[in-house]
Amino acid sequence: MTVISGERKTWRPLVLIASLGFFALVAQTLLFREFLTVYEGSEFGLASFFASWLLCLALGALLGRLPRRYAAAGAPGFEWLGFLYLPAYVLQLWLISNSRLLAGVHAYELFPFWKMLPVSLLANAPVSLTTGFLFVLACGWISGQGRFPATRVYTWETAGSVLGGIAATIALTVGLSGETCILLAMMVVTSAMALQAQTRKRIVVPVAMTLLLLSVLLSGGAARWEQRNLVRAWSRILPSDAFEGSFTTPQARYLYGEHRKQFNVIAWESVTESFPETEHASEMAAVCLAQAPAARDILVIGPGSLPLCRRLLEMPDLRITYLHPDPEYPSRLMSLLPSAQAAGLARLILPGADIRRFLDRDFQPFDLVILNIPDAAALALNRYSTLEFYRQIKSRLTPNGVVCARFSGGENYMGDETAGLGASLVYTLGQVFSHLALKPGDESWLAASDSDFLSEDSSVLRQRLAAIPGAEAIYPPEGLMSLYPADRIRFQWQAYRSAIEAQPTGYFLNTDRHPKASLYSLLLAGKASDGAAWSSRLLNRLAHTSVWALWLAILVMALLRMLYRRRRASATSEKASVYDVALLLTSVGWVGLSLSLAMMFLYESREGSLFLFVGLLSALFMLGLVAGSLMANRRLERPDANPRSLAAVLLGGLALFIAGAAAGLSHLPASFLILLFLPAGLFCGALIPPMVALLQARGFSSPTAGGVVELFDNLGGVLGGFFTGLVLLPVYGVEATLLVLLALVLVNLPILGRRTTAEARGDPWDRFARAAGHVMAGLMLVFVLFTRFHHPAADSELILFEKAARKMAADKTLLLKKGLSIHGRDTGYFRVDEGGENPSWIYRSDDYAGRIAGYGGPMSAAVWVAGDGRLKSLAIYQSRETPAYNRMLRGWLEALKGVSLFQAEAIAKIDGVSGATMTSQAVLELLRKSGSSFAGLVLGRQTGISEVASSRAAFSWSLVFFYALMLGALLVRRHPSRWVRKVFLLSVVILAGALFNLQYSLDHVISLLLGNAPSPSWSVAFAMIAIVPLGSILFGNVYCGWLCPFGAIQEWLGDLVPARRRWTPPKTLWRFARHMKYVLLFVLLASAAMMSRASVDEADPLTRVFIQFPKGLLSWGLVFLLAISVFFRRFWCRNLCPAGAFLSLLGDMTWLRKWRPVIHPARCDMGVRRVGELDCLQCDRCRMPNAKPVSRGQWLAGLLLMVLALVSAGSIARKAWMPEPISSVAKGRICERSGVGQSRNLDASRIRQLISENQLSDREALYYRPASDDEEEDAP
Repeated sequence: MTVISGERKTWRPLVLIASLGFFALVAQTLLFREFLTVYEGSEFGLASFFASWLLCLALGALLGRLPRRYAAAGAPGFEWLGFLYLPAYVLQLWLISNSRLLAGVHAYELFPFWKMLPVSLLANAPVSLTTGFLFVLACGWISGQGRFPATRVYTWETAGSVLGGIAATIALTVGLSGETCILLAMMVVTSAMALQAQTRKRIVVPVAMTLLLLSVLLSGGAARWEQRNLVRAWSRILPSDAFEGSFTTPQARYLYGEHRKQFNVIAWESVTESFPETEHASEMAAVCLAQAPAARDILVIGPGSLPLCRRLLEMPDLRITYLHPDPEYPSRLMSLLPSAQAAGLARLILPGADIRRFLDRDFQPFDLVILNIPDAAALALNRYSTLEFYRQIKSRLTPNGVVCARFSGGENYMGDETAGLGASLVYTLGQVFSHLALKPGDESWLAASDSDFLSEDSSVLRQRLAAIPGAEAIYPPEGLMSLYPADRIRFQWQAYRSAIEAQPTGYFLNTDRHPKASLYSLLLAGKASDGAAWSSRLLNRLAHTSVWALWLAILVMALLRMLYRRRRASATSEKASVYDVALLLTSVGWVGLSLSLAMMFLYESREGSLFLFVGLLSALFMLGLVAGSLMANRRLERPDANPRSLAAVLLGGLALFIAGAAAGLSHLPASFLILLFLPAGLFCGALIPPMVALLQARGFSSPTAGGVVELFDNLGGVLGGFFTGLVLLPVYGVEATLLVLLALVLVNLPILGRRTTAEARGDPWDRFARAAGHVMAGLMLVFVLFTRFHHPAADSELILFEKAARKMAADKTLLLKKGLSIHGRDTGYFRVDEGGENPSWIYRSDDYAGRIAGYGGPMSAAVWVAGDGRLKSLAIYQSRETPAYNRMLRGWLEALKGVSLFQAEAIAKIDGVSGATMTSQAVLELLRKSGSSFAGLVLGRQTGISEVASSRAAFSWSLVFFYALMLGALLVRRHPSRWVRKVFLLSVVILAGALFNLQYSLDHVISLLLGNAPSPSWSVAFAMIAIVPLGSILFGNVYCGWLCPFGAIQEWLGDLVPARRRWTPPKTLWRFARHMKYVLLFVLLASAAMMSRASVDEADPLTRVFIQFPKGLLSWGLVFLLAISVFFRRFWCRNLCPAGAFLSLLGDMTWLRKWRPVIHPARCDMGVRRVGELDCLQCDRCRMPNAKPVSRGQWLAGLLLMVLALVSAGSIARKAWMPEPISSVAKGRICERSGVGQSRNLDASRIRQLISENQLSDREALYYRPASDDEEEDAP
């Protein structure tokens, strides 16, 4: 096969390309349905699907660039590659169906996001990799057609995708199975292949394949394939012999069968209906009827509610109407139920309509509405818990009507996510109804009404239920007594009210445009996933970050991009332009998918699930892509065409479209909303041809240009899928999401305003590393901005103080009192009633001592002091100390109990903690000042402590030695000597390491960047946090070369091995490992800023290596690093140290570059290749008299170094991002900073009373084990 030349233009190759696009979208539509089923239909699953699909497309484009000679030769035999699609689909279908098996997750378990992500990447690979691979080869195959073959391939493939999306939607609507659809789609491909064949020999194979597929369809092969897949899906949950059949609606696919005398329905990889299910249904009926005993017309809403309807119908006076989120489901299920089980449902009213449309058009009033809706883990369910929905329900209620809504609560413990979910429901329902009543528990119910008839008194509710005729046959009224324990009701109400009060007004309001219920359901799902609580922490932190941080972050990235272009234009202006094209393509891909997701979200909130219509919506968007691409390509065919100007005009048009959408999108009806997919695709598609033209103008071949377009367009889609689907829409809502997309479009306009010229390309990896470095530097600034705009109102100090006080006092009574603080303002403290004549008090340290700073920054504590001044307990509830410091202080804090705070000499005699001197001294100062002030201002006692000076002198000998070493390093550098350096490094290990713990670490970097640096003072903290970075800016990275104790140990160990036995990697290979520390710095700073600083401090071994010398050096991780340093010189410093990477970045900014000693890279045995390289340690070994040129190195050693560095970096990054087991974390903290997470204090007297009233059993539980001492200590 030869290139399709310009002389032989034909529409046949384009038809084949269109057929490949047709098959790809049909396959995507079918696989999307299967993916949502296996991955639970949540937003995590939705984001995983699109992100992994697009990422594999990008990887496929990269693979397509590998056979360059094949592509350059016109990709001979390309038309046969379409046969790859069918086996790729079969393999992908099997991978998706068995994703849980591959991830080790059982069918009844929640699919953890951190397991879902890698498995989804594997499961989505076959078809998407094939699509990206064929796209690049197709560009070479038709390279002779027109000026821009890549644009033609993009246009025709997208046109085929449009037809595929429409065809798939129609086929599924008329009831064809997915197996039949995919075989028909493959017949389209083989027919196009036959059409392309130019000889009889070439036409035989595709025609034979077409006939074979047709015979399979006619013989029922597709039906048998479908049946086998259905049985396999059923058997993942229930025995295969119980399977009876399936049915499909526009919302989902359902499997049904009878097992153990129960009729079961399976959907979304779980049992959604089990009929009859009597016990739970009876309890729900009793809870709701007790709040509305006079109800006659009842509306039941929610999946799995058919057993509830049956129990209610056993009462002859009730009229029950049942609505399901899937309107077709109830009637389909009723037609399948066995006659014996369907007998009690004859009077059930099934409108078969969408819930919200039914409420809009039906004017029948209801006395009681029961909302048995699952938590809104998917945006499609959020529409049933919004302000607009509750207003619809209220309009259909009688004057004293009641709404009962189910939600996830908490038994004895409530975390931030659970409390936030309940607070959103409480606040939103409270905006519509004037009275609320709570039924507590793991499955909680909230009753709402404008009548004051609601009650939380179990005895009242028992009497009401007993008075309803026939209710006792459904549920014994006495059973309600155990469902409404007063202490649990108070516990949950307190959690919800605290959460609401801690946030700005309206924060918890759940609306169609701001899905707060969906957000907190996602947070709860993320936290419930084993090992994936990091995703919940990240979303929770973003939820408390202003959207202005996103806009400012985009502006920062744009400014850094312009700065990079100014610095690099003279040397690498061609590649700077290519990077601009890549950035534009990434932005277009991001914006395009994000627009689709935003409109799909609004469609879901109004119409329900996308299960059936996702193909149609995708087809409309792709139709816009085709139209835009064709129009732009025709404009570029003109001789006077200017790709830059055209791209700028299109970006302006896209910006205007997004601005208009942000203003009116939420108010458009669903029919107009669907049509907007077309112009959204039009602008995004029209931007592709100018990008291709810019690439080809700079010498890129058609396959290469196509590969770049496919790669970066899909990478942008990956970012849009994750960030928009999981962050922007759930956290900020539709309008803010669109405005963020608008900013992303606008910042690209300046890039198109400057022309560049083609110059020498230089080293590809160095160019990439420089560009990636600027991106990561910008993102680091973004992370800092996020912390600045982060407003954790849920963690307000007063709430944290109250929680700490109640936790210390346990079951003792706390009485809030008012008193005068040292600031001259009234403040609150607690009087603890201990049942005797001598009271005690708990006060807040900030009110009576001011802000006392430890090593990591200011700390706040709750201090419990007895009447005679003895310290009873101390709880530090706000602190930025590292977990390593916290562990050292834990025993010391316990030893402080009993010390008198009112005696002048008692505190002065206490010694601090070696290795945590500054923090322990801060705690003593806090107790000294606060105890004296509290005694004087509140109790009216004069202690004399305020006149007693602190016994600890401000002068620090450790700083004297540190500054002396710093000055000595600068002097020794003038005339470096090997033995002088050895002696100097030994003194650094002894003085700066073992004796005084002057080890610079990532903790100091984070303190500086996040604004936690202490004020200028003669202190170790100020020296490490501020002086060390300042020294790097002034003199270069002298600290790493001369003053780092851990680096000095590594160098000493490396010198023990003769040079001939040392492993020396080639410098060209070593640079890959050396750049890893910058990536690690980026990853760890992201974790610290967006999630948890404590986990990052734990990940960096330098934070604790000299705290308990020499124990710190004996941990397994440090032993591993030191052992490697024997063979690879300064392994940690050169490849992994994030703190060293930060100082290297500062060293590149040095103001005194002219006075820096000149180095000799040829003699460097640590990988430096040229003068001015970023991460030179300034060790001066290359300047010493006996320094010799180093060898070229061994490639095997380089590969081994890469593997060791990758494994080590991965371990460190995982430690920072993945949570530790609760037991290990709890032991390392002196404070907890969760917003409302707290345990319920058990009232022992109340429990005894309930037992005596026969409301609780007095028998020992059958299934339990006594908690160990460690577990009791770690309990929340």
